[in-house]
Amino acid sequence: MRVTILGNNLAARHFVKYLSICHQTVQISLWTYDDVNYPEFDTVATCLRYYGMKNLPNALLAADVVVNLHECTDFSLLPDVEKLQVHNVEVIRSVLFHNNGPLIHLSTPFLQCSNVWPNVYEPERDPAVFSAQWPFPEYCASKFEAEELVKATSNDCYIVRCVPTYGEGDDCSILTDLIYFSNDKMVVSIGDDDGHMQMAYAGNVSVAIWSAV
Repeated sequence: MRVTILGNNLAARHFVKYLSICHQTVQISLWTYDDVNYPEFDTVATCLRYYGMKNLPNALLAADVVVNLHECTDFSLLPDVEKLQVHNVEVIRSVLFHNNGPLIHLSTPFLQCSNVWPNVYEPERDPAVFSAQWPFPEYCASKFEAEELVKATSNDCYIVRCVPTYGEGDDCSILTDLIYFSNDKMVVSIGDDDGHMQMAYAGNVSVAIWSAV
């Protein structure tokens, strides 16, 4: 079985590590947007590496299933909308054009965030209902557009709305920011005190993604 994994975020790196340890017969093709390297990628002897949009079609060749974990998460007050569009929409558009096989696509539960209680532990809901309350509007808009593309295809697809992750190798998240600020003995309040956000251990997310495969 050959699995093509797209992305180099924390979830992708843990998923590669999980397959290399627990499912060693699985052949891996790994695609990243940029030419980057992480320790998790070096331990997989059978891993075929690709990077850049021009090599995306090659990474999809002979894949029994494609796991798209690539995304841009810009939660800033002034997000780069063009960058969000390229990474969160155009990449998956290209994947759907070049791939006719099964696809697992990473999305976000922020699409169904609501200030009406209860709003957790619910089944997947129509994001359009919550669009006025999306916490990161530009990011959520790009993820919603990607979901619509995936749902419109004839491919066998599975959308995973995964909460933000934490775990070994984390170098860019809310947790790392808090650790950075705490080094200066600062206690930072994140958010507007109008709710809470759940996170998931990236290793557990890897097991869940594999169960979807």
